[in-house]
Amino acid sequence: MPNARQNLAVLLESVVVQISGHGGAGSGVWIAPGRVLTCAHVTGGGPADVLWGGGRYPASVLETVPAFGGEDLWPFPDLALLAVADAPDHPCAWLSDRPVSLHTDLLAYGYPALYGEGRPGRTSISGRHRGTSDLLGGTFVRFTDDEVAAGMSGGPVLDLRTGAVCGLVKSTRKAGTALGGLVIPLNGMRAFPAELWRDVWRAHDRAHADGAWARARQELAEPTAGKPIGPALSPSDEVALLELLASIPVPGDLGEVFRRALYRPAIRPDDLVPLDVRDLMYELAERTLRPGELFGPVRLAADLGSTASGAMGERLRVWAAVVAAKLGQGSELDEWRARTPLASDDEPVIVVQLEPDALRPDRYRLTIWVHEGDVTSKLYLDDHAVYSAADARAEVSRHLTEQLRRLHGRGTVEFVLPTELFDEDFEELGTRRRSRLGRTNPVVIRDLERLQDPASWHEWELRWKQLKAGTASTEWLDCTDRSHPDQLDGRIRGHERIGVMALTRRLQGSTQEALEVALGAGVPAAVWRRDGCSEHTTAQPGNACVGGRFRDDFERRRSEHPHEPLPRLVKKLRNDAAAAPDSDECRNVVLLWDSPERLPEPFVPLTEP
Repeated sequence: MPNARQNLAVLLESVVVQISGHGGAGSGVWIAPGRVLTCAHVTGGGPADVLWGGGRYPASVLETVPAFGGEDLWPFPDLALLAVADAPDHPCAWLSDRPVSLHTDLLAYGYPALYGEGRPGRTSISGRHRGTSDLLGGTFVRFTDDEVAAGMSGGPVLDLRTGAVCGLVKSTRKAGTALGGLVIPLNGMRAFPAELWRDVWRAHDRAHADGAWARARQELAEPTAGKPIGPALSPSDEVALLELLASIPVPGDLGEVFRRALYRPAIRPDDLVPLDVRDLMYELAERTLRPGELFGPVRLAADLGSTASGAMGERLRVWAAVVAAKLGQGSELDEWRARTPLASDDEPVIVVQLEPDALRPDRYRLTIWVHEGDVTSKLYLDDHAVYSAADARAEVSRHLTEQLRRLHGRGTVEFVLPTELFDEDFEELGTRRRSRLGRTNPVVIRDLERLQDPASWHEWELRWKQLKAGTASTEWLDCTDRSHPDQLDGRIRGHERIGVMALTRRLQGSTQEALEVALGAGVPAAVWRRDGCSEHTTAQPGNACVGGRFRDDFERRRSEHPHEPLPRLVKKLRNDAAAAPDSDECRNVVLLWDSPERLPEPFVPLTEP
């Protein structure tokens, strides 16, 4: 342990900085690339200079909390975040805002002016956590057993039990004595605006991906004592997971993510007010497990990995598998994955197929069948193509009303259509009083041509498997994208993980061609709007457009509901659009959701289900 503490002391010494601000001279610490944390009373609320490594760097104040100090001592939390625009390459301190255990040994660094030199010099002091003091609107940690001299304010305080910087020096109890002083715990950073808090912590977590600080913490005899992180998780695994969590979008509903990762979902998340997924990770890590339960951070990584796209989702899943193996919980992870599927396949599916006649392409043969578990029932089949599109709508509406009543309203409705009917608004059929089919049930369309072309099934099946596993990505074609079909085909075929083609405006011209290219390349899902983009149609200037707002809103909803299958998510969008008539970005949204697990019309006799 002595060597471990010495190594940590060297790391701490490398991140402490001297501050020259309106409040006088003080200290600070590098916490993320180009970011310094110090005391608000050191900067005086204004800009400051950061002195480090022989250089002097001007810094601006990103945030001061509170904005103004009192007459004597600046109120809690007395923190300032500085941005150094032209910062040199520098290390960053490993931070923790978890509570510090009583009687823990502490080590602090700062720049006091001692020994009559009149010039601050880097100095370390050691002491102990002897309790807390509630004053100035918050709770401070009491640092004792050494002198806290002027100029130490803002210096980092290291928890020698966990190897993490847990706070900043605030003030001395009595100058010139070894009575110590007060330390600002890092949970005071939660007074920063939430977005700034997330940005800083995510930058901090990514900066520690090299693991240098983690290796030093690993050398401690009790690297995870005091529960800064669950006792079963090593510092290196902790750093690796935090770096991954810092690289994925912030989920819109953190409480829902937390409940999904709990084994006992009925448990209320107490008074937890998470600002990012790192909060959830620590909360789950510190919860007591029952026999047979999977370690919380592994559950969280597996859950997020099932919905994150591309390489990031793969890395989260690999992390979960590796750590579960280390803990001897491989079987528990398999059980956890089995109980949290991405989509539900247990509800009935009503399939409506319209097939054009070879001689009269404006007339369609109608077939309707229902899948209920392993049972398939054909409900309706005409032997001749007798329906126009308008006549087919009326016949379909009658049959759907009957079947949904029989199924007590449950069921997804699939329309298997030729491409010329893709923009028929079948989801607007009235099957319930004062409502529409697409608002009462998930409604999707499928590609009749692909169902009848076995040559495309291989790529289709591969991409569908990735879509179901949550590893597929989305290819957006924005309003201004005029990619040649050959370019788009190469782009899609060169990226096997593309599972969704998303268009920001209606199928017309280039967008129609783009969808046909995607379907031919085996992409199993597509989403678009039936409306045009007025801003681009009229060539009006400006970056914002209806199509762009549709993309932003659609992606935001997916991040808020990462486990929601797209048919259910689009149903939510349709209801929200109906409830907000002044918002047009998600009106008339269409989803093509093409499962190769139900291939062409089943060869079953016409029956009553």
